Amino acid sequence: MSKTPITNLSIASAGFLKIGDTQLTETNLSVLSGLNSTTQITGPTGAAGVAGAAGAAGAAGAAGPLGATGVTGPRGNRGFTGREGPVVFGATGADGPAGPTGEVGPDGVAGPLGPTGPSQGPVGPTGPIGDVGPSGGPTGPVGGAGPAGVAGPTGVAGAVGPAGPVGPAGPSDGPTGPQGPAGMPAALGYLPQDYATYSDPIYLGPLPADGHFYYAKNSDSDMFLYMFIKNPNYDRTFNVAAINLNASTGSPLPSTSPGIWRITQLQLAPENVTPIFSEEFYYP
Repeated sequence: MSKTPITNLSIASAGFLKIGDTQLTETNLSVLSGLNSTTQITGPTGAAGVAGAAGAAGAAGAAGPLGATGVTGPRGNRGFTGREGPVVFGATGADGPAGPTGEVGPDGVAGPLGPTGPSQGPVGPTGPIGDVGPSGGPTGPVGGAGPAGVAGPTGVAGAVGPAGPVGPAGPSDGPTGPQGPAGMPAALGYLPQDYATYSDPIYLGPLPADGHFYYAKNSDSDMFLYMFIKNPNYDRTFNVAAINLNASTGSPLPSTSPGIWRITQLQLAPENVTPIFSEEFYYP
């Protein structure tokens, strides 16, 4: 579109010049007449307007790349030792629950046999027949003679029994008795293998004579003498009664032993006194 300048434009006083939505009248144009600069129509600076409201926060920017690890700084000086804290004693705790009752202790040793009661007491009824007691007890009194039995057939002649003990010395003018069997050699016998039972309170068998000697060897062929000493406090009748009572009621067994052993060494070897046993040490 070509632009043609307008020259010598005249508008009646009642008319107006319209450019776009803006129209200029004669009065408006008379104000502009004689102006040579825009400063002639610029008014004084107005007062500062009210600050506008803060805009919304912008979106967070993307995280930058991780920086390189910094150099480790020098080690700091050792700090001062702190003051000792106050001592606080707690209250005494409550007593714990009572502990469990301990186990029942073993039965005590049987007391000594009480004194014999007064004689001539009433005779009690005959009790039932008791259990058969252990062997080796004291021999009971001889029972009354029973009725004569029917004669049995004649038995086979028995073997000749061992020679009995030598009887008491007869009168000086009596006949000479038969010669007795040969005695044991004068040498000491070897220690019996059941020697330990002679000091057992429940042993009821025969015992060596008081002060009897035996000899024995250990595995190192060292020689020892064993001497048996009877216990002066030993009461065989009491021990038999205690053993029988234990069998029927479970009461304690006797604790007093028939005797003790004394051992002496015939060759210096104190580290081995265990005897060894072999048939070569016993007489046939």
